[in-house]
Amino acid sequence: MAGSKFADILKFLDEVESSDDTASVAASLDASRCGSELAENVVTGLKRQIQQLREQLQQQESKSAALKRKLNDAKAKDSDRVQQLQQDLSHQKDEFEAHAARNLQFINSLLSDKETLNAKVSALSQDLKALEEKHETKVREIEERHVAMGSSQKAQWANLEKRKRTAWQEEQTKKIKEDTLKSLEPDIAKLLNRHRAEKQRLEHEHDEEVRRRDALVAQKEREMVELKRWLEEVKAQELGRKDAILEEKDRDLLDQRSRMAREYEQSLAREREFFQQQTKEQCERFERQLEYQRQQLREAKEREEEATFKWQQELSSEKARLKTEKSSQVMQFEEQLREKMELEYQAKHKALKEEVQQEGARELAALKQQLEKERDAEIEMVIGKLEDTVVESQKASEASEKAWKEKYARVLQEKEALSAREEQLQDEVARLTATLLQRQTETEACQKALQEAKEDHEFALKELQTKTAYQLQQVDDLWSAKYAKRIQDQTEAIDRQATRASELQRELDEAAQRHRQAHEEARQQHEVELEQLRVRVQQALGKKDTTIQEL
Repeated sequence: MAGSKFADILKFLDEVESSDDTASVAASLDASRCGSELAENVVTGLKRQIQQLREQLQQQESKSAALKRKLNDAKAKDSDRVQQLQQDLSHQKDEFEAHAARNLQFINSLLSDKETLNAKVSALSQDLKALEEKHETKVREIEERHVAMGSSQKAQWANLEKRKRTAWQEEQTKKIKEDTLKSLEPDIAKLLNRHRAEKQRLEHEHDEEVRRRDALVAQKEREMVELKRWLEEVKAQELGRKDAILEEKDRDLLDQRSRMAREYEQSLAREREFFQQQTKEQCERFERQLEYQRQQLREAKEREEEATFKWQQELSSEKARLKTEKSSQVMQFEEQLREKMELEYQAKHKALKEEVQQEGARELAALKQQLEKERDAEIEMVIGKLEDTVVESQKASEASEKAWKEKYARVLQEKEALSAREEQLQDEVARLTATLLQRQTETEACQKALQEAKEDHEFALKELQTKTAYQLQQVDDLWSAKYAKRIQDQTEAIDRQATRASELQRELDEAAQRHRQAHEEARQQHEVELEQLRVRVQQALGKKDTTIQEL
């Protein structure tokens, strides 16, 4: 667009060079000024709009970068939250493993207690066997002592009877010998009588001795009965003491068993209660963590939705504002350009009219030379402006504006100098009218060029809006995809955590089941061993009772 304007300017300047007419020179001067100012204004407006669009694009990019930073912060927070959850899960796993280790240690302690009880039962069995052996030994000693005592008493009684009988026989033999020596028959009769009397006496004594012996035997039998009763009492006392000891041992065993069972039940109840409490606390803590994570997820989702909605509102409002500003700027620019062109046209028309009336023929050559110099300067200025970059365009426009102001001041000075020559240029009015017609044609061409510039600007604006909308759509799609992926990842993480929690709960249930089974097996084995011990004790007592009865 600037190249076409520059070509028009060069063409117009060539036409001014080819014309020797003063009116043509004035018209060319006016057209050159108008075209240069118009081109300068159009280029300045376009640069200003491009600069504004760049600033707006930078603002949008800064907003997009801020949103990206927020999104990265949210991702970092989510990753930190996931790491925290993983750490909590590992901590819970360690706690569960420690709890399982405590349960195993408790089971090992129960097994050691069982072994200790088995050792105590074995020791008690050995003590019972030792007591039985001691009691049997004592009973045998008592029986042997009793037999020895009876034998010794029987031998003493037999020896005593033998000595008495021998002494009586010797005494009777001695008496018989004496009586035989004293008398024969009377003595024999007396002897017979005595013998009969002695026989009766002996029979009586024998009866007395028999009665005495029977009484002695009865006494011995009574003594034996007393001894048996004493033995029975001793046996009963021993059996009572033994039964008392056994009952005491049984009571101790039962008390110890019941106490151990109560302690074990209490410990198991405490352990179960602690385990249930810990499991409940773990479940509640895990539920609170899940609820907290869900709440954070909902809050993050709400914040993201709110940020997205706010960003979309800001984007839509920014788009509407930009569109409104651009439309208002375009309309304002068109209105200002139209008013400026009209004012410039009127001012230039009036100035040219006054200038044509005031200029003299003597100034035509100088004016032509001056116009050539100005044309060369303007050509160099336009070429320099077109070759400068976007950053130097503003400085060039300011320099051009300053040059135009200086030129306008010189023109005013020249108008004041040429005001005295107004009367000499009256004959140029007709030709200036034709020039005005040509100027109108050129003005229409400028308006057409302005319309084309406006259309180009609208096309560039639409293209920029389309590109911005496409970029925003891409950003929206990218953000939506990332948000959906993050939601999916968080959902999968929550599902994995729930699955892990269910697996841990199942493992805890299995460990508790194994612990209960082990406890039940230990209890059953302990009951079987106690039953075996009770049977052995009863068998030992039965054997002892049988042995005592046999004795």
